[in-house]
Amino acid sequence: MTDAAPTTPIRTLSFEHVPVRSKCVVCNKTITPHTFTINTMTRASKKEKKKNAKNEHIHFKCWAVPIDLQKKPLEMFRGYASLRPEEKSRISKMIEAGAGTMWADIVEKERQEREKQEKEQQEEEGDEQKSKVAANESKKRKASGASADDEPSDMTTALTGMHAPSAGKSNKKVKTDAANDTAAATKTPKKDLASQKVRAAGAKMGLVDTTSNAKQAAKKAAKLAKEQERETNKQAAIAKKKAAEEKQRALAEKKRVQEKSNKIAAELGSEFTELLSEFNSV
Repeated sequence: MTDAAPTTPIRTLSFEHVPVRSKCVVCNKTITPHTFTINTMTRASKKEKKKNAKNEHIHFKCWAVPIDLQKKPLEMFRGYASLRPEEKSRISKMIEAGAGTMWADIVEKERQEREKQEKEQQEEEGDEQKSKVAANESKKRKASGASADDEPSDMTTALTGMHAPSAGKSNKKVKTDAANDTAAATKTPKKDLASQKVRAAGAKMGLVDTTSNAKQAAKKAAKLAKEQERETNKQAAIAKKKAAEEKQRALAEKKRVQEKSNKIAAELGSEFTELLSEFNSV
């Protein structure tokens, strides 16, 4: 009689938000209720009931993609349909990365790709800036070359074979001194030039306001405040005047009623007085 072959345990994977407090089998730390976790149910065979199966919960950050998870669609795993969109996206990224992948690996990979893109972008911007600088330098060289060609040349040596007299040297020295004086007069310190460029760029983008604009804004604000104060005082005076008129009108009405009552009493005389006393005695 031969022994029966040992059965392979049946492992069922599911995704869920555990409703009760449990413990992660990887890090041995507590899993807070309603936290996204991976549940593994293990049975000795198909005959064993699920209520008697062994359930193990794992933190999502502690879980690594098993090999058998890639053998069937995610939609076939229990609890996947009820996951949030961002949770489904994370699971899909991990499965695409392959067996043994953890979420920390995906985060690190995305960080490296992001840094690589930023570095490439900075290099592109640097190359573009260098190209602009080179273009400006080329323009400056061309401009200086054109000005040199425009200067009148001394034809004395070419025509006579003799050098020009010493006056030419003195003229050359005078020109050189004049050019140096012009350059010194027009030269701007690098620090001041940089500050001017920063202020100009800031004003152009609306980040830095110029002094004149700031003064104009302050004047407008002060003028607006005065106008508002003047309007408030005007409204208060009107309200006060209306209140005084209402008071005078009420006093006049009261006086008129009193005079009318006195007149009626005078006309009725003693008869009114007797009727009034009888009315009061009832």
